[in-house]
Amino acid sequence: MKKNFYKKAASVVLSVAMVTGGTVVPNVVAYADNGTGGQLANEISALSFGVDQPVAGGVVQTAVTGVTEDKDYIAKSLSWSENPVGKYGYNKVYTATVVFEAKQDKTFKDTVEAGGWTRTVLSKDKKTVTFTHTFEATAKAKIKSVGVVSGKVLTKEYASVDDIIKDLQQKVDVETEDGKKELNLKWSCSNYDKTPQKTNVFTWTAENSEFDANSKVLTGKVDVINAKAAKEDVKITAVAKDAYVYEGKSINLSDLFTVDKTGVTVRYNKDGGTGEGSIDGSELTVTKAGTFKIKAEVEASDKFNAASATNTITVNKGTQKVDTPEVAKKEKTSVTLKTQNGVKYGYSEKNDVTKATWQTSPEFNKLKAGGTYYFFVKAEENKLYNEAVSSALAVTLSSEIGSVSINVTAPSTGQKPQRTIESTDGYTGTIEWKIGSSKFSGTAFKAKTEYTAVVTLTPKTGYSFAESVKADGWDKAVISGGKLVLTKKFAATKESEKTPDASIDYGKERLTDLVKGSTYIIEGKEYKTASNGTTISIPEAWFGKTISIVKKGTNKTDDSYAQMLKIPSRPDAPTRKLKVKATKSKVEITNADDYNKCEFSMDKSDWQNSGTFKGTFKNGKTYTVYVREKATSKNFASKPAYKEFEIDKSSEYNLSGDNRIDRGESITFRVRNADEDDFEKILIDDEKLASKYYSVDESGSYVVVKVKGSYTEDLKKGDHDVEIVFEDGSAEGTFKVASSSSSAKYYTIKAIAGKGGSISHEGPKEVKKGSDITYTITPDRGYKISDVYVNGRSKGDISKYTFKDVDSDNKIEAEFVKEKKDDIPFTDVYETDSFYDAVVDVYKKGLMAGTSDTTFSPNSTLTRAMVVKTLYNIEGTPKVYGRSSFTDVPSNEWYSDAVAWAQSVGIASGMTKTTFNPNGYVTKEQAAQFLYTYAKFKGYNVSEVSTLTGYVDAPTGWSRPAVSWAVGSGIMKGYGSGYAMYLAPSTNALRSDIAMMLSNFTDKY
Repeated sequence: MKKNFYKKAASVVLSVAMVTGGTVVPNVVAYADNGTGGQLANEISALSFGVDQPVAGGVVQTAVTGVTEDKDYIAKSLSWSENPVGKYGYNKVYTATVVFEAKQDKTFKDTVEAGGWTRTVLSKDKKTVTFTHTFEATAKAKIKSVGVVSGKVLTKEYASVDDIIKDLQQKVDVETEDGKKELNLKWSCSNYDKTPQKTNVFTWTAENSEFDANSKVLTGKVDVINAKAAKEDVKITAVAKDAYVYEGKSINLSDLFTVDKTGVTVRYNKDGGTGEGSIDGSELTVTKAGTFKIKAEVEASDKFNAASATNTITVNKGTQKVDTPEVAKKEKTSVTLKTQNGVKYGYSEKNDVTKATWQTSPEFNKLKAGGTYYFFVKAEENKLYNEAVSSALAVTLSSEIGSVSINVTAPSTGQKPQRTIESTDGYTGTIEWKIGSSKFSGTAFKAKTEYTAVVTLTPKTGYSFAESVKADGWDKAVISGGKLVLTKKFAATKESEKTPDASIDYGKERLTDLVKGSTYIIEGKEYKTASNGTTISIPEAWFGKTISIVKKGTNKTDDSYAQMLKIPSRPDAPTRKLKVKATKSKVEITNADDYNKCEFSMDKSDWQNSGTFKGTFKNGKTYTVYVREKATSKNFASKPAYKEFEIDKSSEYNLSGDNRIDRGESITFRVRNADEDDFEKILIDDEKLASKYYSVDESGSYVVVKVKGSYTEDLKKGDHDVEIVFEDGSAEGTFKVASSSSSAKYYTIKAIAGKGGSISHEGPKEVKKGSDITYTITPDRGYKISDVYVNGRSKGDISKYTFKDVDSDNKIEAEFVKEKKDDIPFTDVYETDSFYDAVVDVYKKGLMAGTSDTTFSPNSTLTRAMVVKTLYNIEGTPKVYGRSSFTDVPSNEWYSDAVAWAQSVGIASGMTKTTFNPNGYVTKEQAAQFLYTYAKFKGYNVSEVSTLTGYVDAPTGWSRPAVSWAVGSGIMKGYGSGYAMYLAPSTNALRSDIAMMLSNFTDKY
């Protein structure tokens, strides 16, 4: 055993300085003597050191005295409260804090002392100790207050400083403990300045030696202001200037005037003239050329009188810089110039700018192939610049036609024969029909007859057909006499079925007025009416869409023309909250009266007006009640709102959760069929809990109430009642509290299942020490197991996991993912949808986003502004100068820049010359036109076109070239079968339609 050594501690004496008869005893010393017994050899039981008594006006002590090198400790620091700087203050109380550190192999004893000092801190390793002591600073005389000598303004001129001092107050009173005393003052002023209104500082010092405290002399200061001097006049003179020419720079107004005095401030203002601009200090920024009358002013001050003068200058308009135009793209009948900011573009068939035709777009169309044109750029006159016109750029166009796209409507029984084709910039054309080798001159095509179309194209002046001209889709193409002759045979015609005239039965949700026992092609799928019926049910997929209804032909007839019928969307579900009360024999919606003109159901099939359902309901089973607004003669029934609930024997809510905890553990309860918004309070043993002891969250069909461990640590061992109260009912239960030293140890395993599946024993579960428990993981339909984590570590996509010989708390988490081949977040887009791949493509390319985090809304429509904004984003949102000329496109909308850009590059020409209709729904043919003009703007090859043969609703007007290109290049696809193919070009384009077109377009180019 290690031997202990002790030393005896000596007594500690504290000597405090006292004020006695004017004599100050300066030191306050803590004395200690290390004795020879009563303590360990390496322990320090007492300290000796010296700290002086603070004396008002005395120098602040910064280190203790009396700690010599032979001591077992050192003094690390001495600090004072009140933070005295240099000298101690008067009438102050200071606390000294001294920190000591034991030397190597030494420590301080737990009872270490320093006589009269208070030990405040002893470090854990006993190597440092801190002592404090409070002192009161003493003074010869404790001065409570000093009278003030007020500042003085001189109203006359003085001959000397002494004369000024004579006028100042000569004495000042002080308040001491002995009463009010009078001080004799000595005055002084250094560097006296006689300048009028100059402030000079006069210092006074008390001469009464009996009031000095430790040589501290009382002093004070007085500010004395000299009398004012007489004011001076200022002369401002205008300086003549030649006219300025605007060059984009500001004008320095100080150059327009001279001032004969220094130290004055001149202000400048516009006092008239025809010009416009703003003045900042002495700088004039011109916004409109013209004359400027400028007034310079000096305000009156103590030294100077006010003065002013005016000067008029002229600022003439400047000359703008305009670059000679350059060609960005040239085709046979069009030229696109490179864009310049803030200019107009013009062209003429002669090198004469006075003959030029001007426009805002740099794209010139409908030019003559083979012609020579002269192009100009003009910056128009404005408020600051004169008009400027560039030199001419000569461009000669090619005249050879390399390919043609001819659209001829296929013969259909009873149809009038097409005799001409749509004229183009390069040629015109006629159609001759033949039956065999004979000319057909009839007014309508006949059924069961084969026809041959012979098209003759005649080039316009300046054009010619290339020797190897392309004419896709035609049987034969021959150039004869400079003309191009095309030949094509068409199959024998059939009689067409009558176009459907279906209507909507909103109550029964079906199409009516169809033909009995007939087949219809609706949205590309076949539907059949009953042999004695005239209706077809409307599936959910049709709601909110314009559907195409075609009566399917037989072996003797062609399909009919399409009827385009708008199926309205369902109204939104009621937003009021359902409140349900349920027993084993009755389910009642307690707030059914809140749902005016609504109906109720428990299976979404049988609907009733009453909110009460009678029957046999099982305890513990989950049921659902639905409510929707009734159908009218013009609207379908709304989408249903619903509420899930569970039948319970003792409560209209189902309470589940932990049933056993140790004191100090949190406890979680889950209430099924409740809403967090309806939660009111939680009671344990009939006492309401304060909100700081619990939290409330909603998870799926549960409301989760977690009681914190800070509450349960005070609960008694044994059973406790719990009641969770909601607006329309409560859930009750019990739980047990065991002491933390229970002999039968339990551990908690927490099981969590993510969205898309479930896990057995979900939630926290108490498991007895040493036992085994198996968890089963089950994905929902359409989902698969992504990963299972045990205590944060991945176990892969396992479906079962067993905890063996449990000896600690554990956690198991299951994650699920949708069984989709592509990772998109939309729950309303399925792999079976024809547009699925397109939606995946545009989403991943960033061309289209969802309408929410989880929905794409494929059956919703888009506006014209949305489509143009998409193209603008694809282009990289280039800088836009100015705004569009459309009166219905404001300058501050989210689509304003996109429309202005689209108009400037020729992609958007508007519905009329002055309107764009940004909020109008975009049709399929409009979408094709936008993409067509964008492809041309980008310089893509747009020669791959379709004749649109076989499409019964192919457009014949303005959109035909764009639709012909969109179909021929695979951007746009039709539907139907045989000779009854449809494009529905004038119907509103759905988001799914645009997704497919954008996906095809970006894949193509």
